[in-house]
Formats: sequence, structure tokens, C-alpha cells
Amino acid sequence: MFGTQFVRIYGVFVAALLVSGLGACGGGGATVDPPPPTDPPEPPVGLLAPASAQQLEQRLKSAFSSAGTATAAEGLLAVDPPSDNASDPFLNADAPAATFSTTYGVDANVAEFDIVQYDGTHLYIAPRRFCCYSVPLGVVATDASVTVPGGEPEAGLRVLATDPATATATEVARVPLPADDSVEGLFLHEGRLVTISTTLRSSPFGMDWLTVLPWGSESHRVALYATAGVADGAPPELTWSATFDGGFVQARRVGGTLHLISRYTPRLQDLVLNPQTEADFAANAALLDDVSLADLLPQVAIDGGAPSPLLNGDECLMATDEDQGFPTLTVLTSIPLNNPNAHASVCYNEFASGVYVSSRAIYLSDVRVDDGAPSGATRIHKFDLTSQSYRGSAEIEGVLWSGGQFDFRINEFEDRLRVMTSTRTDDETDVWDHQLSVLGEASAGNALEVVGRYPNTPDDPEIGKPNEALYGVRFFGPRAYAVTFEQIDPLYVLDLSDPEAPSLSGELEVTGFSDFLHPVNEDLLLGLGTSANFAVKLELFDIADISAPVSREAIVLGGSGSYSEAQYNRHAFTYLAGSADTDRFTIPASLSTLDDSYAWDRSGLFLFEIGGKSSAATATLSQVGELIVESASEEQSYPRGGSGQRAILHDDAVFFLRDGEIYSALWGTTGTPAGPQ
Repeated sequence: MFGTQFVRIYGVFVAALLVSGLGACGGGGATVDPPPPTDPPEPPVGLLAPASAQQLEQRLKSAFSSAGTATAAEGLLAVDPPSDNASDPFLNADAPAATFSTTYGVDANVAEFDIVQYDGTHLYIAPRRFCCYSVPLGVVATDASVTVPGGEPEAGLRVLATDPATATATEVARVPLPADDSVEGLFLHEGRLVTISTTLRSSPFGMDWLTVLPWGSESHRVALYATAGVADGAPPELTWSATFDGGFVQARRVGGTLHLISRYTPRLQDLVLNPQTEADFAANAALLDDVSLADLLPQVAIDGGAPSPLLNGDECLMATDEDQGFPTLTVLTSIPLNNPNAHASVCYNEFASGVYVSSRAIYLSDVRVDDGAPSGATRIHKFDLTSQSYRGSAEIEGVLWSGGQFDFRINEFEDRLRVMTSTRTDDETDVWDHQLSVLGEASAGNALEVVGRYPNTPDDPEIGKPNEALYGVRFFGPRAYAVTFEQIDPLYVLDLSDPEAPSLSGELEVTGFSDFLHPVNEDLLLGLGTSANFAVKLELFDIADISAPVSREAIVLGGSGSYSEAQYNRHAFTYLAGSADTDRFTIPASLSTLDDSYAWDRSGLFLFEIGGKSSAATATLSQVGELIVESASEEQSYPRGGSGQRAILHDDAVFFLRDGEIYSALWGTTGTPAGPQ
């Protein structure tokens, strides 16, 4: 009764959800009347096409119908015109230096949510979250779950006033939150504080995004607070809130608009989840016969009021190359922060395993699966933020995962999308192939097309030596940097100045590998990763000559077993560009002893400077301090804290968030910081 690929991917639960409508609708095409001949629609070209409400209902209940002929879907808002994505602050030598740091993100023009935000006078700290999260599968990691240590989350959102001159922070307010809220993170924008909460107390990504069960009963909440009174000691004032059906996936802020990505699986009472008999199938069929489209779509409740439809069914798209419908909607909701009731949504009836947001577009990526395993292909859908439209899709070679440093593998520049993917081969002598694809919008129809790739011919040198996995990736202007590793760390520099003919310009072999790459400027690249003996390693690369990159300096912290949260979470990396010739940055780390016994020694925040950055040949990397909050002793042989570590730099003040508490010191300090607060 089912398409075999669909059943293989989504399992018994999906089969139970969809089976009842198959007999009624079959696979022979839609029953929707064609549009009037006086106004014929353009035939769909892309992998998604607009769906009428009736077609969407059929998709959610049963097998795929023929491609729809409804009008184009709308819904994304562009309240503030986004900035030109060709401009990059790292490349602007005349840009004024910031006096304080902000949340580190993938795209310099797109704000990311985090557990702490700072506006120059006050710190806003979300309550700690404790549970577990899934490690992404595929390219590097293996199936595992990690339990985050700690007790119950602290009550309420904390507000602390700062004094940068003395490096002190004092709590001035605490904002109570609903008891069932688990705060994913915060945004700040022009006197507004935004909280994003969810009932899903974990953060699935990678293969977990391709499942159905976790998403059926979830909801997420967005709340806006005015912060004008905080300077006078008043707590932020709640001005608007909305609770959305569906599992929260991701959020970004572009200008004054908040963009939410969520997934929704219809909640159907009395559905037999594992039908075994004819009676089970008949009961499911009868149930779905009585279900309307409104019963299958997500709702939203504004300011605690009665739920209302988030979508009416005409704002959705459907896949054009599938034989079956999907039980899940991927939903994009845009909320103008100055008028949140004007929020709008668009959706499509397919899954997503990753999200990338540029200043101009939202890209949803979907790792294709066959027999329950990645098939070696990734589908990408583009939604434009300025024209409120779906722009097209493409399916490319290789697997693109999402989450952590994987997010740096996709980037938009000058209206081109660059993607670094990996494919597992059947060749035991070289199990990994890594590919760079450059995509642009096709000249006709809603489609993305590959305009350039590397390697492009059998004679092109590969990215990575045999059996080397892909670790750090960073796109920066017309270049891409990639680090692969098995025994040594080759740093590859790819020239993308001609997007239709990308080339490998140079490589450098050093020991260890970099998980995270930060462009200091056009001529300098900072790497953070692991040394040959599995300690924390920082390395400054001179890439002024892209055909011959050079390592200028390296620092190794601790001994074997040392690690930093910034290696896998970019928000733990803090960077503040200086107005002169020196930049500052920090990383949290837990260091082991130098005898390579893997015995823990100390944990804290480590302070660094990059000097002489205007001349790559003489640039320096130096450690200037460390703020130690835990040290080994006879009474303590392992770290007892260390969750959610973040740093904020403001002039010479350093504020270090750890386990929901603030430690502080002046720049260059070595020793025990003040706190916790």
C-alpha cells in the first residue's frame, strides 16, 4: 500500500499516519479542477510547487497527487531591507572598532540567538537548560547522546548591570518565565528582548531531524520584552507573546525581522500508530475521512488567547518528484519585531535536516535517505527574504549536516550559494570524497542550478588525502578554507573568484587539525582545534599568498585530553576587533596536565591577542591571561561545572558566563576572577 522508499525512510508511524487515505486517493493524480484557461499558470520547474488547500490535505492524508496549479505561495516578510551580502565587515578596513563583543555567528549580517545577550549596559542571561542533546551522525561523529551535568534550571531570566571600568556586574532584575518553558536562547534588538522557548528539552539535528515521533506534540513560544525601564531598575516588560504548534528548529534575526523555522506533525487522536489488522486500517481510514485540513495544520495562540490557524493551506508548497505525501510540514514564520501581529508563514510538505540564513534568503537543506542511511545527496530549497517567494531547489552530491561547526559548510556570497559536502565511498583505501558546489538561480523557473564545482575533472587534486574526514570549513569572500584530517592536518585554500571555475590554490600540512576557522582579515586566518597529542591548539595562518599558506604561530593549551567548548560551539568563541593593529579573543577550556596522563588540571577562560595584523608576515599570536574558576586538588579530581560557557568583552572588561553565573576581571588578568554573580 505504500511507496517502498517512503516506508523505508519514515517507518511504521508514518505509514500509520498516511495509510488511511491511500485507498481513496490512490496515486493516479489530483481531482482538483483545472484553472480557467484565460489565466493559465506557469508550469512548476523546481522541486517544490505551490499547493492548493485541497492538494495539501490530500498530501497530508494520502499519496502524492499531480503537481498543483495554485497561485504562488507567499508569507515571508522583509520589513527591513537586508544589507548587501557582498559586504563583509572583516574586509572593511574603515569600519569603526566595536567597544563590546556580540554573539558570534555564521553570517556577519545575521543575528543568532544565544543564552546570553549584551547591549553595552546590561547582560541578559537565560535560565540554564539541563537534559541531553544528540550528536550529529555522518561525516565525523557516531551515534551518541551526552547528558549535561547539573540540577534543575534556575528560575527566571537574569538581568545584570555592568561597569566596564571596574569589570563588575550586578543583578538588577529577574524575569519570571512559565514553568514549562525551556529557553533555547535570546535576541536583542533596539530596546527589545526576545526569548525563544520550547517544550522539547533537547536539540536534535543531523539524522534525528529526519524522524517524525519527537515532533508530534511539541510547541514553541516567542516572547517580546521592552527593556527601556531596565536602566531605572525595572525588569523587562512583556509586550507580546505567541505559542506556536510544532517543534522549534532554528531562528535568526535579519534587521528588525525574526525568522523562525519549525516542523509540525498533525496531532491525531485515536490513530492506530502500528496498524496490524484490516480493522486497524479501516479505523484509520474512517478517522482521516472525518478530519479536515484545519485539523492537520498548526495553530498559534497570541498573548495567551484562543488558538487560531497559523496557515490556511494556501501558503504551502509540495514536492514535485515524490510519489507519497509527508506527515510533516516545515514551516517558516517571519515576525516583524515592531509589529509582531503582522507575522506571516509559509510551509512545504517535506522534511529539513539543516538551516542556513543569509541576509537575503533562507536555505533549508535535506539529507536524502535510502534504506535508513544517508544516500550521498542533499536537497536544498531557497526562500528569498526580499521578494517573499520560493526561489528554487537543487539536489547536490554529498551530505550536508547541520549543527555546531557544520553550519559553516554553507554560505551565500554575491547571490551564489557555496556548499561543502562529503560522501562516504565503498573504497576502503579512500572512504571519503569531499566536494565544493556553487549554486545560482536558474534563468527560468523555480530552480537552483550548479554553476561550478570542485573537483570538476578526474585530474583535479582532491580535497583531502585518502581517508581524511572533513573538519573545519570557512567561506570568506571569494575564498574557501577547508581542513581535513587522518594523521596530519592539511589546510586547503580554494579560489572562488570565478564561481563557475573554482580551483584549489594552495595547501599546508601541519600536525593536528582545526575544527573552527576564523578569518582575521584577507591575509590572516585563525584556527582552533586539536594538537597531535589531543590538546587544544590555536594556530595563526598567513594566507596572503593563497598558493602558499604559511603557519606564523601556534599555541598548545594543556596536555592530552584538553578541550574547549568553542571547538564545537561557535558561540563559546568571543572575538573583538581592535581599532589599532591588535585584536582580542577568548575561549573557555578545560585543560589536562602536561604529562599526557589525561588527568584534569584546571578550567576557565583563556585570553589571547593577535598583533601586527596589518602585516601577515610579522603578525603574532599570544596568550595574555587566563581566568581560572576550577583547579584540581586532593578534594577535586575532575571539573564539576562548565556548561554554557560564554565571554563578553567590553573595553578592558571581561565577563565570563559559566553554569549560569558571571565571573569578571580586567583584560590581561591571570588568576582567579571576581564572582560568581
